[in-house]
Amino acid sequence: SSEGSLSRIAFRAAPDVTRRRWRSMAASVPELLVIVLDCRLMLASKPSGPGGVSGESTSEATPLLPVVWDALMVFCAAHAALSADQLTALFAAHARRTAQLASGFSPHVDWEAARAGAVQFALEEGALGTPTIAAALSRALCYVNKAQKQRRGLLARILVLECCQEESDFAAQGSSLVGCGFAARGDGVLVDCLSL
Repeated sequence: SSEGSLSRIAFRAAPDVTRRRWRSMAASVPELLVIVLDCRLMLASKPSGPGGVSGESTSEATPLLPVVWDALMVFCAAHAALSADQLTALFAAHARRTAQLASGFSPHVDWEAARAGAVQFALEEGALGTPTIAAALSRALCYVNKAQKQRRGLLARILVLECCQEESDFAAQGSSLVGCGFAARGDGVLVDCLSL
């Protein structure tokens, strides 16, 4: 599965000792949540399912953006509810480049502007194709490093939301992803991946 391939490549970054340290400190220290978003999720759709009385499938497709974005907002609201000092950043990647769409204290992030920016980013010319997830992850790690220098003891976690079509989607980025995995491990940054 595509989810398994990404986690085998780079995302078993933090050893058990780091995870235990992270959990024990999480209750007293503000946290930074960085989300790396595959922009194909902005354009993806799912079949509408059974249609009409006959139960036949319709040719229309339902866009995934509202569902994915709403779930992301619930997750970010839960993160923000932990403390007023919680930080959040959102990065996106498409085939040509990466972008930082939002950042700041979690309760004050403008998610409507971030959503509009994500859609606009996904519709850029040349956006279709395998996204540069390794570059976005690298930018996210640089962001974490800078934030940790500004706020001593800040814990960080990165969540990668991607939608691989095939297990080999990120094969060309394999060595870069491994490098990001080692960098995250060295800094004690937890990296999770959700493949949709």
